[in-house]
Amino acid sequence: SSPGARARQRLEVWKAEREAMEGECTFSPNTISSSRSFQVVRAGMTARTPEKVDSARSARNRSQLEPSFSPATNPVPARMRSAKAYLQQSVFRRLSQPV
Repeated sequence: SSPGARARQRLEVWKAEREAMEGECTFSPNTISSSRSFQVVRAGMTARTPEKVDSARSARNRSQLEPSFSPATNPVPARMRSAKAYLQQSVFRRLSQPV
């Protein structure tokens, strides 16, 4: 059989599998209301008012001056010697080494 015939056959099998799967699915969300609310939110996000431009600019300036997020982590117990030794290395060195 030709490559085109095999491709058509695979497509037919795929369509049949998809139809069988869709027949099993009973979930049918109503996306009309979420579509409307998305449009409202998007319009508010993309509006270029002077207040929003100033707010974005000051937020950018603050982020350059203030440190970024610093997560709170648990201390490594003394019994975990290998982990302690690993963490004593520079984070850049640890992440750049091949595994």
